Amino acid sequence: MHLHTPRYREPTGTDPPWEMDGRERRWASEIGDAPAKSPSAKVTLSKEVDPDFAQSLYEETKPATSTWLRTAEGGFTIIHKGEPVGIIGLKPVEKKGPIGGFVEVALVPEARGKGIGLASVLALIEKHPKVSTFGWTARKDNTGSLQLLQRLDGGVFPRTVNDSRRVQVEGIFHRKGKAHPAMREALANSLAEKHKSMPDNIPKKELVKPSKTGAARVATKWMEQHLPE
Repeated sequence: MHLHTPRYREPTGTDPPWEMDGRERRWASEIGDAPAKSPSAKVTLSKEVDPDFAQSLYEETKPATSTWLRTAEGGFTIIHKGEPVGIIGLKPVEKKGPIGGFVEVALVPEARGKGIGLASVLALIEKHPKVSTFGWTARKDNTGSLQLLQRLDGGVFPRTVNDSRRVQVEGIFHRKGKAHPAMREALANSLAEKHKSMPDNIPKKELVKPSKTGAARVATKWMEQHLPE
């Protein structure tokens, strides 16, 4: 994603320049009432990040993840049931505004769809008590990422959804409360369009992931060597 200088994020892909206008900045600053978010899975975040795991996870999840994952500088290893299952971090913004940082998260395939993503983001929030509004970038075809943002009561900026030149959407969620109604509606519409475009006859074998990806094997070996029992 490209942004006007000074930038919020590093350029990615071929998306045209984008920066929040006045109305979008107001939307990002408005917080609606919502019940407290609670995870359904238990995770811990470790400051120990194995470079080989980060690189392997990046290779398996690109282009859905940014190049930050190659080094995961300042990030955390996500531990679930004693095993490393992903990496998460908060990338700082380069310009002051309503967004305090952009969340970057990647999970090995076998950890997805189990509430681990939500639990990891909520754990990350606790690591950054001074940040109230978090940025979120996702490819338009990354249903899992968009669904996770929806579970966080977040939303996306309609302008980034409607721009056919863009492959990514830009959004936010708040530590407490809901995103602006227009942003939540844009997110819901984006997910609805994606659902309608999915074929109904995908063979079951195409939906099955290997039991252990390369990233998972690298992570397990690293954890055995570096983390205390």
